[in-house]
Amino acid sequence: MGQSPEQLPGDTASETGGAWARNLVAIAAGLGMFLAALDIAVNVALPSMREDLDADLQSVQWVIVAFIATRASLVMGAGSFADRFGLRPVYLFGAVSYLVAMVCIALSPNLEMVVGFRVLQALSVGCLYAVSPAIAAGVFPANRRGLSMGFTAGSQALGMLAGTVGAGLLVGWLGWEWVFLGRTPFAVIAIVLAIFFLERRRAGSAPGPAFDVFGAVTLVAGLMCFIIGLRLGRSAGWTEPAVLVMLPLAPVFLTAFWRVERVAKWPVLPGSLLRLRGFTVSSLSMFLAHFGVFVIWFIFPFYMADSLERGPLTLGLM
Repeated sequence: MGQSPEQLPGDTASETGGAWARNLVAIAAGLGMFLAALDIAVNVALPSMREDLDADLQSVQWVIVAFIATRASLVMGAGSFADRFGLRPVYLFGAVSYLVAMVCIALSPNLEMVVGFRVLQALSVGCLYAVSPAIAAGVFPANRRGLSMGFTAGSQALGMLAGTVGAGLLVGWLGWEWVFLGRTPFAVIAIVLAIFFLERRRAGSAPGPAFDVFGAVTLVAGLMCFIIGLRLGRSAGWTEPAVLVMLPLAPVFLTAFWRVERVAKWPVLPGSLLRLRGFTVSSLSMFLAHFGVFVIWFIFPFYMADSLERGPLTLGLM
């Protein structure tokens, strides 16, 4: 954000590694998108998680809400952080925290701990989503940038396909915990590739643009207050003290974010992007698509399990 992939602090592949090293960097970028997209598997596991953790439908929704709220709040900040410090540390942090979160979620004895570690997982996914496309763009030459975009999009689609079908098999055979543990080998591979093949920022090189701390904080606070406030209002009641505090604070923080971004030298969300018609239209389209699909993703597993009495494998294939 604010710099092209060629200008980011540190290259994405070692100059001495040759073509094979660059191919491994491309695989690392694809793995980042693959790991992030695998989370659709959680939707398949929700009915089993509700039963095994002795939770009701309202409570188990937080497995999804906590993840979505955190990821949406942090992904732009992760991209801005990468502009400042380089792609490698952000990717490596994302992959390591992803691995830790997967193990901790699988070992959690109650829903509250699952939700807590889902926040950590959302942070890791936000990092991977933010930097993986930029890493891929640094591997492919400028005249093949479309191939880079196709490669990362294909990795994401493969992750969604593997996540749903694989989750159906794992939940049916081994239990919902393996929806998370089953991802750990891919995370380990991503960590190894990042350590050995993503190049460090060169010693003595100038850091990237200053990180917009105030912009990132106000954005996270505004989105978290809005999303969690809406969810709490629906489940606990609109007169709950937490709801009455969070919902009014959301526009305050988001207005502060807008004002900070107008004067920041290196904003998290440059205003120039919003003046690009293609960027604005595509962002709005993605928002509307996810707005509609999210309801189906959450309700459909319970409809299949409770009303149609179908098992996890059938749900995964659907």
